[in-house]
Amino acid sequence: GPRRPSLVISLASQHRLLRKLRREHKGMIGFQMKTWKNSCLTFNPFLFSQAWNMENYDCIRTLQTHSKGVIHSLAVVQDRLMSVWDAGSMNEKKSIVVADESISAMVHVNGHLLTASYAVIKVWECQSLTCAKILNGPMHWVRVLCPDRTGKLVYSACHDAITAWDAHNFTEAWTLKTAFGSVHAIAVTAQHLIAGTYNQNIHVYDMATRAHVKELSGHIGIINDLQVSACENFLFSASEDSTIKIWNLQNFLLVQTLMRHESGVNCLVSWEAERS
Repeated sequence: GPRRPSLVISLASQHRLLRKLRREHKGMIGFQMKTWKNSCLTFNPFLFSQAWNMENYDCIRTLQTHSKGVIHSLAVVQDRLMSVWDAGSMNEKKSIVVADESISAMVHVNGHLLTASYAVIKVWECQSLTCAKILNGPMHWVRVLCPDRTGKLVYSACHDAITAWDAHNFTEAWTLKTAFGSVHAIAVTAQHLIAGTYNQNIHVYDMATRAHVKELSGHIGIINDLQVSACENFLFSASEDSTIKIWNLQNFLLVQTLMRHESGVNCLVSWEAERS
């Protein structure tokens, strides 16, 4: 029979397994997780979202309102609805229809929400949930939205292009044409733009010149997610091949492969627990 879905908690500094959470989910964990304070949200394509306490790893609450599967954060779903939840009470505050197609990506930047629905990117006012702008540019199968750490730019990726948008007025800053396969994941550092592809490889671009500088190979499945460490020295890649790989961004060498997942790894999240 199918393998059980799981959320694996690892200690990043030692790359070792801390805890495996899987009793609450009835299906695969979707392609995004979110953290705030000492909590984590996981999203399930079979209608449910779970909120977890990351101090004791207990499930705080299960959220269910959508008629089709939850794929991305608090609002990104296959039934084309965006739902807003109170982070304290976990009660739903509002839901609106945001797209004509299933929403493929979502990100919050500078008081706005950006949603992608494969062929279009929309900018929403957070307070009113009104559409402020529709972005024009390369929009064929947009699967990724990713802000940089400065809050100045937000990146989108589609079949053959990565576009940087001004994160304040949402005009196109530049577009990088790619030729290594459809981009499924993006990570950004001060020096590099990193793309994970359908073709199972990771491609590193120089942020200043946007020149291709390195290909990282080793996965044998689609690259589903990328995360960079806080110090920007390490890259974590999640793949459909059931592994997470850790890369040194100083010399682009593989540091370690984590293999405790039983099926494809859809998403990664990193956080630091609050200290009193």
